[in-house]
Amino acid sequence: GPSDGDPLDFDMSESSGLKRSIIDVSSDDSSDDDVEEPLLPSLRPPKTVVALNVAPKVRSKSLWSVIRPAIALMTFPRPTRKLPMSRTVPSQPKSDLTFNCYLFFIMALSILSLNCNGIRDQSKRNGLLQWLRSLSVSVDIICLQDTHCVSQAECSLWFRSSGFDSIVPGGSAHSCGCIVLFRPSLSLVNSWCDSDGRFVQCEFQYFAKLFRVCCIYGPNRNPARDLFLDDLHSEIDPSIPTVLAGDFNSVFDRALDRVGSDPSDSSRESCSSLSNLFDSCCVVDIWRYLHPNVCGFTWTRWNSALASRIDLVGVPYVWVPCVSSCEIVPC
Repeated sequence: GPSDGDPLDFDMSESSGLKRSIIDVSSDDSSDDDVEEPLLPSLRPPKTVVALNVAPKVRSKSLWSVIRPAIALMTFPRPTRKLPMSRTVPSQPKSDLTFNCYLFFIMALSILSLNCNGIRDQSKRNGLLQWLRSLSVSVDIICLQDTHCVSQAECSLWFRSSGFDSIVPGGSAHSCGCIVLFRPSLSLVNSWCDSDGRFVQCEFQYFAKLFRVCCIYGPNRNPARDLFLDDLHSEIDPSIPTVLAGDFNSVFDRALDRVGSDPSDSSRESCSSLSNLFDSCCVVDIWRYLHPNVCGFTWTRWNSALASRIDLVGVPYVWVPCVSSCEIVPC
């Protein structure tokens, strides 16, 4: 529900000291449809902000073959830019490249999303934490899906030495389960979750600014997936900047985001429900926005016969001009 606090506003008076190595994601074209978008404040002093691409080492198959793509976001302060209202994505060439990890950079706040494919095994959790520590950026918020975690007490036990606090809904030991891990430097104002382990929404306060992060794990079949995505509209308040991150088990465009299946067969897809969700929540598929002509996938079948980009991050419209870079790298 709506919060009584001040939503995240975007005074960028201290942005002049930013390094110029970051990528300009705003359009140089101007038109009558262009609008001035406000930007994010710096969540850390500018001198600590670093723009970089993280490429962690590939782990052994025995440990990491069941770890799904991760998504990270980092924000950077920058001058106000014009953001085109159109978000049309040009056609992109086919590619047989396979990627295992999503990395997004938007500012001094970093957010990572990962489908774990179950982390009840302690050695797998240890491997996950080891990989997180190997990243060249300190992650502030981690959205985990398909964790198979059944309770808050169990989650706290799993990650008690990780340096993160946690929020988790009740779930099953055999499927689903969403977890949001966050640094104690972020003040948790409120949280909402479902009873099926598919949705967790957290509201954070940082330097008196409010924003929300939703961890989402969509069903892998219809009609359950359409119903799930359609029901999320009422849970998210677009007046508060909200990041949607997770495994949606669906794509926006089969021709662009899937390989190995018939692009015209949308009978089992949820393109319409997914688009309606992002539009109603006022968020942008940030990877596609930054890479309109690049083919990248976050899930690949073991024999490479099928690949898709079903792990997504929706960034609030007002955050988009702050986005510095977005890469898919191995995890």
